[in-house]
Amino acid sequence: MVRLLAFALNAGDRLEFGRGLSTDDEPDLWEHDYTGDILQWIDLGHPDESRIRKASNRSRQVQWSTTAAMRRTSAAEAEQGPGPLRQPVGG
Repeated sequence: MVRLLAFALNAGDRLEFGRGLSTDDEPDLWEHDYTGDILQWIDLGHPDESRIRKASNRSRQVQWSTTAAMRRTSAAEAEQGPGPLRQPVGG
């Protein structure tokens, strides 16, 4: 359920679910460019120093979300209602 919420909060064209708990080599969510490079590495839960180091070396952007932070964010967004549409960069 938490992975689904994180996916919704970070939705992008190429965002994908990782294999999950079955492997330590992949994040919970990630986004690749067309060459296969990792653009964004998203993990959930309490960060481990070695995992943060691995993510930082393999990805351009690393994001860690704890479930408490996600609950605060989603509750605040629910109170505010839908926000304005995002404008494309340079548009």
